[in-house]
Amino acid sequence: CVRDAALMMNVLKRPDARSLFLSLFLRRRASELHSRAYLFLAADPAAISVFRPAERDLLEAKYRLSQANWGKGSALLESALKGLEPAQLEGSTIIGELGSAYQAAGVAGTGARFLEAIASRLSGPSRVDVLEQAGRLYRRAKEHQKALALLRTAAAQATTTEQQDRARWYALDVLLA
Repeated sequence: CVRDAALMMNVLKRPDARSLFLSLFLRRRASELHSRAYLFLAADPAAISVFRPAERDLLEAKYRLSQANWGKGSALLESALKGLEPAQLEGSTIIGELGSAYQAAGVAGTGARFLEAIASRLSGPSRVDVLEQAGRLYRRAKEHQKALALLRTAAAQATTTEQQDRARWYALDVLLA
């Protein structure tokens, strides 16, 4: 769209352009908007070069997810998570989207193990989100003992009642399975 290109050109001229694009890609679930924004940035080597490698992986991952390419999208999100700062994950949609991508790709157990491994470098709500998502993926993979352990930990470490209730509900679901 010509209008989208004009809008993105104006955004790129702003001194905070990088942070605006990162906010879009970190805080909003993958959609057609991410597809258009990524293709616009990727077409201009100067525009894409302002992003660090982990951030470029995030941008492409959201593009891949918006195209329902779950395998490539989840692999790129894994790479991005290894390089993003823990603070960038606060309030992000990435963990939930990664969990959904693992389920759609049929690799819930593999995804749960990856998330469980990165939980140790996080704290606060992001850590709880990762533990809960790993527990949910283990539940999907029918690894109930691992699921229950992680969901109980997530409930115990929750920083909000919403996180705590959600983790407890999934733990109860595992117990009733």
